[in-house]
Amino acid sequence: MVLDNFALGIRPSQKMFRITSIAGLITDAVLNLRGSKLFGDLYYSKVASNYEEGVFELFNKDLGNSLKLTSSEVTFLKTASDRVFIIDKKKAITEFEEVFKTLNKTLMMNNIRRIGILARFILKLDSKTIPTAKLLESLTNFPKTQHQHKLNLRYEVRRPTLAGVVPDVNESDFVNVIYSYQDSELLDREDIENSLVVTLDYQRYYSPLRDKKIWEAVNEVNDGFKKELSSFQKFMNEKGLA
Repeated sequence: MVLDNFALGIRPSQKMFRITSIAGLITDAVLNLRGSKLFGDLYYSKVASNYEEGVFELFNKDLGNSLKLTSSEVTFLKTASDRVFIIDKKKAITEFEEVFKTLNKTLMMNNIRRIGILARFILKLDSKTIPTAKLLESLTNFPKTQHQHKLNLRYEVRRPTLAGVVPDVNESDFVNVIYSYQDSELLDREDIENSLVVTLDYQRYYSPLRDKKIWEAVNEVNDGFKKELSSFQKFMNEKGLA
């Protein structure tokens, strides 16, 4: 299993309409992190913005780094690239922490409703194996047919943080885990032809809202994500997918 994409998203309970007026200050502060041992000179090399939609992004596609700011969420992203073949999750979290603490001095993000960590993996198959057929055989009891392609299986598991409490999507405090299995044909990428694409998305919802020590909460979510990832990888091995 090759880690192709690793992301962290932090979402407050209400939209941050102030983002359009302070995006420049945040951008300058984050870009000033460059040149250090942790970030280097080109960690983020370009800036894109859409003031009408309130979307701002700092990125370097060659290095696979991206920071996206919207009125609804802050998202950090690491993507495998031609120059960065292996994503170090531990190092990525350290980088994300420094960036978040820097931007939040200006953004002052609070009342957090959700923190999520996502990992997407690519599993390359031999040329004789059809990805969809492999997934159907390993994960379902569906009958075999010819020309099986473009399977997309996605489901969620909600877990209460208090025993016996049924999670309410809008109000409850709970953990939501999203599992996704795809045929790489759906992604239309030549570099991952004839592969399985599997994703684990671990999300923690807060009620009451988290308004202090946000990065401490991120570390707690990361601990939960790592345990979930270990179980996920064990499941994949048992099913003969990894």
